[in-house]
Amino acid sequence: MASFLRRYFAGGGTTTTLASSIGASDSAFTLTANTGWPGTPGVNFGVVIDRGTGSEEKILCSQNVGNTVTVAASGRGADGTSATTHNINAPVSLCALAIDFDEANQVANLLGNAAEGSVFYGKGAGALAAKLAVGTTGQILGTNGTDPVWTTPLGLTSASSFIGGPVSLTASTPANITSLTLAAGTWLLTGQGCIDNTTAATVIAAQLWIATTSAGDRSTAITGAEMYTGGTTASTAHIVSLACSCIVAPAITTTYYLVGELAGGAGTVGSVLAADTIINLSGLVAIRVA
Repeated sequence: MASFLRRYFAGGGTTTTLASSIGASDSAFTLTANTGWPGTPGVNFGVVIDRGTGSEEKILCSQNVGNTVTVAASGRGADGTSATTHNINAPVSLCALAIDFDEANQVANLLGNAAEGSVFYGKGAGALAAKLAVGTTGQILGTNGTDPVWTTPLGLTSASSFIGGPVSLTASTPANITSLTLAAGTWLLTGQGCIDNTTAATVIAAQLWIATTSAGDRSTAITGAEMYTGGTTASTAHIVSLACSCIVAPAITTTYYLVGELAGGAGTVGSVLAADTIINLSGLVAIRVA
């Protein structure tokens, strides 16, 4: 008997009798009355003949048209009983089958003992639902094409880093602004900064780059930006806004740095700039794209 299929129950169906005897292989039988019986419900229902006797047989039936009851496919000898012969006037009643209680108990056990936050999903016709344990913080429910799975969404990583205060820079001395440690994947890294030469009456070359090593070593720079600004009037702000971005695809967890540096005297490294030449509101943002 197929599992987890809809079956019909009629609480008001009266106990009746067979209008004629039936053999062990008959696929239909006739009642003497059908008050309260299902008729043609579109789903199967259980019947018991000769209840409580040595000839008791449970049968899965599909319909009764008038007093004629049709047996469902493979419906004889249900519930561990045996298909057998039954005499005229044998008692016939509607009944529940063991599978009705067992299936309900399976579902109750599944629902009543699942871990908090579990998600239930179908496994196809005739199969008990499956459950998926709750995901971790930040995951969303997706699919592998067959079943639901928890996935980490693309978008801003929780490691996105911003600073709100200034970082002081001096000429030809790189300084770390922010860093991010990213897991394996494909990421869009963007860095931005506003370099403010507040007092120096000179031209500066403002530089910003993303690298895999900290300040002092440009050999691992992945991308960068440079711009000149300045003037001849001291105590006048000369502001440069810089931004750089790149795609990175670390195979393992890797740390990336956003580094700033200044060069003074028309861009030549080594000229001493004012100590309060600073870089403001800078950060390194990572967006996962794959």
